[in-house]
Amino acid sequence: MSRPFKLYRLQQLDSQIDWYEARLKEIEAALQDVEAAVQRQPDEPEFHLLRGQIYVAMGKIGRAEVDFAMAIDAD
Repeated sequence: MSRPFKLYRLQQLDSQIDWYEARLKEIEAALQDVEAAVQRQPDEPEFHLLRGQIYVAMGKIGRAEVDFAMAIDAD
């Protein structure tokens, strides 16, 4: 593998990492918003569904399952 190609590939990886870091920040901000909504209206199933979807995006499947169950129970 040539040196210019290696440098190009590293730049690609840096760009991907930057994108994932930005996306994680957006997801964390969305989680904070939904957490506030759940605090205000804990019996609203839509908020639990949204929080579950956010947890799935974060890879927190166990937490997502809890929120999905709460959404079903509240509906």
